[in-house]
Amino acid sequence: MPSVKSWEFKNNDRQVRISLSLNDGADWTTDNIIFQFYDEPLLTRLTRNTANLKGNVSMSIVGINFRNDITNCIFGDKLVVPEAINTTHVECIVPPSESNKKVQMMLMIADNYIVDNAILYFSFEDST
Repeated sequence: MPSVKSWEFKNNDRQVRISLSLNDGADWTTDNIIFQFYDEPLLTRLTRNTANLKGNVSMSIVGINFRNDITNCIFGDKLVVPEAINTTHVECIVPPSESNKKVQMMLMIADNYIVDNAILYFSFEDST
């Protein structure tokens, strides 16, 4: 049965050293693996929530706890690589859409974790 040594954060750095034992604590790994705890990114609003079907306009997702490992802005089923990221804004270029529709906005982090903790919608509208 795997065992875990007790742990605590030191200096508020939110990092812990990982050691693993497969023999009830008789021997422990010595790989010096560090695990970093992060606060969950939280989406709060969009700087723009509509675009015509051609897309190709800039918009930002606003929130907190954004990190530089955000890999995609997700417009429904369309993934777009962010143009810029800071701790409170992720800027994306709106992709084109085939039809008028409302889609949920989400973010993807490097390990394919999807941040969808807010119900934020973006609408594609025909401008004719």
